[in-house]
Amino acid sequence: MSVDEKTAVRMSPRGLGTDSSPGCFICEAPGGIMSNFAAFVGSRMEGEEAVQLIERGVRLDYRDREPNWIQIKVGACKLHVARLEILCLLLRSNVLSKHLLDLVRGEL
Repeated sequence: MSVDEKTAVRMSPRGLGTDSSPGCFICEAPGGIMSNFAAFVGSRMEGEEAVQLIERGVRLDYRDREPNWIQIKVGACKLHVARLEILCLLLRSNVLSKHLLDLVRGEL
């Protein structure tokens, strides 16, 4: 099932932190060490779907030696940390959707 057909991915957020990120999920600022949040997903496939759904500023953290601890990590530049915090709070519902992302990004 493609991300276009599936509009939501289940996940369990771990909270905010700092880590290497490919960029900002809002403005595509260049990557590096920045604010981020991590969220556990149920499978590698769900993690890949979440990465496709978010599109930017996100990476899949999958390790062959820890196949049951699959995470996505979403980064934000200094200007967009507040939106990252909002996204993390909204993910307490354990469901990431395109609608939720658009709301946080201000695209609705």
